[in-house]
Amino acid sequence: MGRNELMQGLSTRWAVVLLCVGVLGCEAGTRSPGAPAPKPPPAAPVAYFQEFALDHPGSGPAIVAVDDQDAVWVALAKTGKLARYSNGSLEMFAFGPESRPVGVAVGAPGTPHFGSVWVAASYDNKLIRFDIATRRTQEFKLEGKNSWPFNVALGPEGSVWFTQRFAGAIGRLDPSTGKVRDYPLPNRSSGPAGLGVDPRSGLVWFTEGFTDTVGRLDPATEEIREWKLSAESTGVVSGPAGLAVDAQGGVWFAKLEGRLGHLAPGAKEPRVIDVPPEARRPAGIAVSPSGDVWMLALDGNLALRYRPSTGSFTSFPLPTGGPDEEPSVPPVARSSRPFGLGFDKQGNLWFSEQYAGKLGVLDLSPPTVVVLSPVGVVEGGRTMLSTRITDRVSGVQRVEYAIDSVAVKPVQGFLELVDLAPGPHKLTVRAVDGAGQESSVESSFEYRPGRLALLHALRRLEPSDDEGRAAKEKLVTDAERLGEQDARDGLVRIRGSLAEVSGRFRPFPLESYQRLIDYLAENSVGSVDVRVLDEPPYFDRKELVIRSGDSVRWRYDSPNTGHTVSTATHELVVEAAEGRMLSSGVLKAGERFTFRFENPGQYVVKAPESPGAVLAVRVSAP
Repeated sequence: MGRNELMQGLSTRWAVVLLCVGVLGCEAGTRSPGAPAPKPPPAAPVAYFQEFALDHPGSGPAIVAVDDQDAVWVALAKTGKLARYSNGSLEMFAFGPESRPVGVAVGAPGTPHFGSVWVAASYDNKLIRFDIATRRTQEFKLEGKNSWPFNVALGPEGSVWFTQRFAGAIGRLDPSTGKVRDYPLPNRSSGPAGLGVDPRSGLVWFTEGFTDTVGRLDPATEEIREWKLSAESTGVVSGPAGLAVDAQGGVWFAKLEGRLGHLAPGAKEPRVIDVPPEARRPAGIAVSPSGDVWMLALDGNLALRYRPSTGSFTSFPLPTGGPDEEPSVPPVARSSRPFGLGFDKQGNLWFSEQYAGKLGVLDLSPPTVVVLSPVGVVEGGRTMLSTRITDRVSGVQRVEYAIDSVAVKPVQGFLELVDLAPGPHKLTVRAVDGAGQESSVESSFEYRPGRLALLHALRRLEPSDDEGRAAKEKLVTDAERLGEQDARDGLVRIRGSLAEVSGRFRPFPLESYQRLIDYLAENSVGSVDVRVLDEPPYFDRKELVIRSGDSVRWRYDSPNTGHTVSTATHELVVEAAEGRMLSSGVLKAGERFTFRFENPGQYVVKAPESPGAVLAVRVSAP
C-alpha cells in the first residue's frame, strides 16, 4: 500500500484522534448539557496541591520534564511556546504562533544532551533543540508532511528518539549530523505514542495505541519486537498510551480503557491489571524516585498512585475540574485533563492540565531537615541552634525541638544547656509541612561545660532584691577571676556562696548549677586564659597561681578599630630557674599559644620585644 492510500485509509480514524488528544479539541463523544452529572469518585486522602497558570486556559500544556536543577519544562501545544517554571518564576520561550510543541525531554548531567531541552513539534513536523544557556533554538525538519512526531526521549549515547504517530515509525536523530533514521513498524497504522529509553541498555520502548501493542527496538541490532495485548484498540478510549522505564529496566504502560501494564525484566509477557474505576482513561505515566508508579486519568481528573510493593492504588483528585463520564472538551468538559507528568529530586509530582492551561504539583515529600549545630563537643552554657529546614511545595508549618526526648524551645536562636548533665546528648528536630508530612532528624553532641558555661549560668540568675543583685555581682566576679589563684578552691567557694544566697533569686535549678560546678572542679579547671596586649602591662595580669598539670593559654588580642587589625607580632618565652624553656614562635592577631606546666616551681613568661612584659607563674603541687 502506497503512502497516499495509507493516508486515505487512516483519514477517518485520525480525524477523531487529532481532535481527542486534547491538542485541537473536539465535540465528538461529548456529554450533552442535560445529562446527569457523573458520580463523584470515592473519598481520597487529603492532598496538598498547588497550581500555576502558564498561559490562557486554552494554551494546551502537554508533556512535562524536570531538569537536574528542579526546573519544570512544559510544552504549550496551542500557543507554540516552551514554559520553564523554577522557584516561583515563570519564563516563556516562543517557537512561533504556528508551532505546536508536544513532547519534551531534558538532558541529564553526564550525558551528551546536558544543557539542552528537546521538543517534538507535532504539527510542525520537526524536532527543536533549545539551548538552556543561550536560549537559542535549532530546528531539525523531518521528511514528509505528516509524520507527526509526538513523544521524544534521549538515548545515553547522544541519539534523540521520537515516535511518529502518522508515519507509524520510530525515528532516531543524530544531533551532530542532523541525519534522521526511520524504523518503520510492522503495522504502519499502529499510531506509536508513548516512548521511553532504558538508560542502561539503550533499548527503546514504545506503545502502539491503534493496535494494542507494546514494542521494543534494539538500536544495536535494529530488531523490533512487539507484545500484542489484544486484537485491536482505538487509541482514544482503549489501547496503551504513556510508557515509562523503571530503574530495574521494567516497563510500565497505561491503558486508556482503565488498565496498568508491566513487563518485568526477563518476563516473556506483560502483566496487566485493572485500575480503580474512578481513574477514567489513564494516559500519562511515570515512575517516582521511590519506585511508585503514577498515572494521570484524562477523564477521571485525578492522579493515581500504584505501589508495587503492596499492590495498592491511591487516587488524588485534582483541585481544578471534576470527572467526566466520557471524553469531552471545553466548555462542556469538567476535567482539567491532566496530561504530562514528572518528578523533582524531592519526589514531588508535577503535571500539566491541558484544559486549564496550568502546571500543577502534588506535595509528596516531607520537609528536608539538616542540623549544623550543635554537633560534636559543646562547651558553653548555651549553643547556637543552626538548622536548614526546607519544603519546596507546601512550606514548613511547624518545627519542634527535643533534647533526650524532652521538649525544648530555642531562645533568640540558642539552646540553653545549663540544665543538662555533662556528657552525650541527642537533639531531635521534627518538622511538619503544610501537607501534614513530617521529618525527624537526630543530632548527637557531647556537653563538656567550661568556665564560660558557669559564667553564662550565673548571669542568668534573676535577683529578687538588692541583696540578690549584690550577690549575683560577686558570684560573677569570682567566676571571672578563676585561674588567678587556685581555680578548684575558687569553685568550692562559689558553690558554697551560691547555696547560701540561693533564696535571693527567683526559682532556678540549684542542683543543675551545683552539678556544673562539681564537673568543672573535677574535669575542666586545668587551664587559664591570659590576654597578650600591644601596650603595657602587655599581659592582662602580673601573676598566676596554678597547680602542676594545669595549662595556660595566651591569646594575642590586637587593637581593632573598625576594619583595621594590628599587623604587630609577639613572641613569648617561658623561663624556669634553670633558664629558657620554650618559645611560642611568632603570634599574629588572634593566635594562641598554650603551655602545660607539669612540674611545681617558679616560672617567668616574657615577651623579648617588650622589656616590660613579665608574667610570674607559681606552680604548686597537686
